[in-house]
Amino acid sequence: MAVSIGWFLPCSRQASEMVSDSEAIRNKYHISKDKYDEFFKVCLRRKLVDFLCNERKRHAKKQQQLHQEQEQHNLTETHQQQQ
Repeated sequence: MAVSIGWFLPCSRQASEMVSDSEAIRNKYHISKDKYDEFFKVCLRRKLVDFLCNERKRHAKKQQQLHQEQEQHNLTETHQQQQ
C-alpha cells in the first residue's frame, strides 16, 4: 500500500507542483539528499513498521469488539423472544 504525503515545496516553485514523498520529507526536516537513505533506514522505516503493526492490532480489536456486540445483540433478541 503506497502512502502519499502530498507536501508542496515552498514558494520557490509553483504551489501546484507536487514533489516526491522523499523530497517533501527532506525539505520539511532539512535532511540532505546524501543522508536521506540513512534517515529512512534508521528512523522512518521503524516508525512505519510500528504504525502498520498498531493499525493491524487496532483493526483486530475493532473486529473482535463488533463480533462481541453482535453476539450480545443476538443473545438479547433470543432472550426477548423466549419471554
